[in-house]
Amino acid sequence: MSSKDTKNALLLEGLNDMLSLGWIEQTVGTVEGKERNDPSLVQSVAEAIQELLEANFAIAGNVVKDPADGLLMVRAWGLTSDATVERILRERNELDGPARASLVWLELTDRGRVEAQKLAAAGCNPFAK
Repeated sequence: MSSKDTKNALLLEGLNDMLSLGWIEQTVGTVEGKERNDPSLVQSVAEAIQELLEANFAIAGNVVKDPADGLLMVRAWGLTSDATVERILRERNELDGPARASLVWLELTDRGRVEAQKLAAAGCNPFAK
């Protein structure tokens, strides 16, 4: 599968909810046919996250409660896409289990939601083989 398929899968998944690093790893692995212990999975995840951030389709950060309405949201780290990916790769290696899976969360921006809705309307299914 191509990086386009991976990006599209993450956009479509992002329509439903915020995406944790663990969920992103699972989605990328499924679309690209990579096992969780495949060393190339980490690089594919990093590239997918960077692509979404650079296209302004998503923000990356921590989950917090919105003080206005009490709903959960992603508070952006406020880093460049390069710095975000560097942070993820550095901190990912220091963690395992649930701490690693929730290291970073992505939330679609308005632009990302529009793109994902176009994909959904067109019947895009990057999971189909």
